[in-house]
Amino acid sequence: MVFNIGSNMKFFQAFGFAFSTALITVGVSSCSVIADAPYTPSSVQNVGQYYYPLEKIGIQYCYLRKSPYGSDTVKMTMMGYDAQPAALTNNMACFSADLHKEGSFTNNLYFSVSDSEAYSVGKTSCSAGNNYWLDLKAPLTEHQQWTFYTSSYYSPGLVTATVLRRGVKLKMPDGRLFDDVTQISYVSSKADTTVKWFARGFGLIYTSSNHTDFDFGDQLWFINPSK
Repeated sequence: MVFNIGSNMKFFQAFGFAFSTALITVGVSSCSVIADAPYTPSSVQNVGQYYYPLEKIGIQYCYLRKSPYGSDTVKMTMMGYDAQPAALTNNMACFSADLHKEGSFTNNLYFSVSDSEAYSVGKTSCSAGNNYWLDLKAPLTEHQQWTFYTSSYYSPGLVTATVLRRGVKLKMPDGRLFDDVTQISYVSSKADTTVKWFARGFGLIYTSSNHTDFDFGDQLWFINPSK
């Protein structure tokens, strides 16, 4: 069974790849494929398996990004532990990453992860109050929901997250196939919607949003394996 990757996808073309809202079919001409895994995946108890390798200093993620400002390439480099714990109720350890655009520094990003939760803490500091985004929450299973309040630049207010798909396959425009992918939608009380795809062993590989953010734009595609 093949799914449309998202009804809110806009036409995107960069590095010779084209994306559209058309229903994607399986075949050599397909530029992106989502299909059911050949099994019913169990619940995920350790969500860190689907998040960035935050402790591995120097690991890089390269993305194609589309925003109202145009299309470009951004690179995120893991910088390891930060001195401050994340500003969360359980005082979790915090990690930083550097975001670069075409060779020039853009800003820092901060993240926090445990077996049961994974957060994007924001781009100000690890102690930035409730300016966080609860990306993943265990047990991660299809149709699971959780809510959180955020003052994040993404979409401030109450946000409801829903696991739309679990354990599916995703074929990227360059032909790279990811197994065991989870799709999650985040809808704010103001009806802003963000959709993220997380691959086991890699972390975030695709995101789209109708609430455009300066860092990640309205579409972001992972284009290289970690180095």
